[in-house]
Amino acid sequence: MSNADNENEPLPFQSLAAITTRLLESGSTKNEKRPTDRADEQRSEQREERQREYVKQRLRELSAFERRARGDKKPR
Repeated sequence: MSNADNENEPLPFQSLAAITTRLLESGSTKNEKRPTDRADEQRSEQREERQREYVKQRLRELSAFERRARGDKKPR
């Protein structure tokens, strides 16, 4: 497709069709990876949220332990 205006060249739409096919094939592989990436991101966010809740729970337990060690009966 060096000179599309030259009528002696083979039909340029043949190579255009090949390019289109390659683009569509590569586009479909990218789309197949995206849901996996989103799922990994969601799992990562869920893991972080569980970790935050675990840390908060452990801090509450530590606070309760310290209150009991001081002899306080009421939670603050």
